[in-house]
Amino acid sequence: DSIDRTINDKDHPVDEKTKAEATKIRDDIKADLDRNDIAAVKAKMAQLQQAANQMYQASQQSQAENKQQSTASDPNDPNVVDATFTEKKDN
Repeated sequence: DSIDRTINDKDHPVDEKTKAEATKIRDDIKADLDRNDIAAVKAKMAQLQQAANQMYQASQQSQAENKQQSTASDPNDPNVVDATFTEKKDN
């Protein structure tokens, strides 16, 4: 299920080749299940797990890069304002 979400997520940072490989493996597993070929399912599950790990690593790397970019602000930037605030409570 999470593999399907990742494959169908247009914004996921995984390249199309990896998504296509995972899709093919997933479809092969479904066909093997229909044929009750348990040995083939087990072999392909290992391949699918490897593809899932690649997608996870790509996601983690992308998140780390985004976090690094968002926290790398210039302290001398005139557009950055340090501010404090207080909440007003309604009576």
